[in-house]
Amino acid sequence: MIIEADNGETIPVLTMGPIGITPELKRKGYGKAILDYSLEKAAEMGFGVVLFEGNIGFYGKKRFCLRKQVRDQIP
Repeated sequence: MIIEADNGETIPVLTMGPIGITPELKRKGYGKAILDYSLEKAAEMGFGVVLFEGNIGFYGKKRFCLRKQVRDQIP
């Protein structure tokens, strides 16, 4: 997916998620490690935007926001 910025620049978008961690491994840092790695790789691959589907309580810690808080031009 690609979105167009107000200045006409095109921005490649990566859609991902949700990250699933088995219950016995939750709260041990695995989800954060996977998310950090994913964001690092997305940047290396040239993605300017990453959209995640999942729990905003988790993703919000990395400054993700709900879609309704983002401009409507993102499908």
